[in-house]
Amino acid sequence: MDEFLTYSPERVIDLNLRESAQRFLRVCRQEHLHLRDLAEEVAKTPLDPQELLASLPDRTPDPFLEESEGDGKAVKGIQALHAAALKVLFATELCRALEQRIPLSPALFFGEPSELSESAAGLVLYQKSSFADEAYLGFAKHVEGLHAQYASSFSRACEDVYNGLCEYCILPVFNTSEGPLGSFYRLIDRYDLKIVATCTARAAEGSPETTFALLRRELLPNEPLLAKHESRYLAFTLEGSDPVAARLLAAAELCGLSPEAVDTTLPSEAGESISLRYTLSVANGDLSSFLLYLAMDAPHYRPLGLYAHLEHET
Repeated sequence: MDEFLTYSPERVIDLNLRESAQRFLRVCRQEHLHLRDLAEEVAKTPLDPQELLASLPDRTPDPFLEESEGDGKAVKGIQALHAAALKVLFATELCRALEQRIPLSPALFFGEPSELSESAAGLVLYQKSSFADEAYLGFAKHVEGLHAQYASSFSRACEDVYNGLCEYCILPVFNTSEGPLGSFYRLIDRYDLKIVATCTARAAEGSPETTFALLRRELLPNEPLLAKHESRYLAFTLEGSDPVAARLLAAAELCGLSPEAVDTTLPSEAGESISLRYTLSVANGDLSSFLLYLAMDAPHYRPLGLYAHLEHET
């Protein structure tokens, strides 16, 4: 009787919260074990790695499409972030299962590069300027086999890369006075080029800085270059609304990648609808798990670059 008299509403609430938290943790552990078993089964598939990645959206559960609230509305807010966390957990487990069978090199996620003629290999085109010359010298210190020619225009440099007449071109993509340079990103989108590396150039100490990108027709990650530099980035574009962006950025953060920038691209830049251009800092994050997450949840994303930023050397 004395024990009953000591109970209060606060005490009852406290006990219920503790019991609910313990039950929730048990459910999460069970969920984790189920996802681990599912990852092991998916990893046993006889498909080759590229076919497996292409089939992931059809082979794995999609909590975003199937779940809904009681009133019929789509999952949103904390429920959507919970669904993203489930997919990240599955991607992490699948990554571990796959790595026991195949090496998960970043290049695996972007396809095989096309062959280049001997005259095109290593050739870089760019429009002459003191800034661009400095950027080229910065790239040449870190990327073997580069040799340069001046182009008559920025668009001509991009067109020659697209047509396989040279391997690379150099474009400015950002400066400290204007921010992202939309007109040059439109050229990148028009010719579907990919960023290999970036570096910063400036005319004199204290003057505005311009960031240049070394661009290629296909995304061919330079893994020794990525390993050598701490400033590493993944960039891609994806059609989608703000809730989709929030979910994707939450997944990136769970994988240890942090947002560097999210920019809107106009319809004329990338297809017929507005897209978002994401730039994520890779740093020490779990890149393979995030790329697997993208393969499942955003299979139509357009990779823009997986690259190192080469710091300015005085």
